[in-house]
Amino acid sequence: MSTSPTFSDEHLEARARELLLDGTEELAEVGGAVFDVATRRSYWSRKTRELHEVPDDFQPATQRVLDMVAPEARPMVESALLDCVST
Repeated sequence: MSTSPTFSDEHLEARARELLLDGTEELAEVGGAVFDVATRRSYWSRKTRELHEVPDDFQPATQRVLDMVAPEARPMVESALLDCVST
């Protein structure tokens, strides 16, 4: 009798997307981030944390994230963030 866990097609598809994204980030040396408007929290991919040389459990405050943005891009990022939060 097998005790191997079974996974849904959705779980397998999500895992495949995660592996593809991890591989792409590694190859391109870029990371990804998501800002949850409801909780006002950021999620950084493993590669993003690696590129910023922060620990795996790092949870950036919004201002800290903005401080890390290149100065020439900061107005655009701040504007986009304000648009997200106000709508």
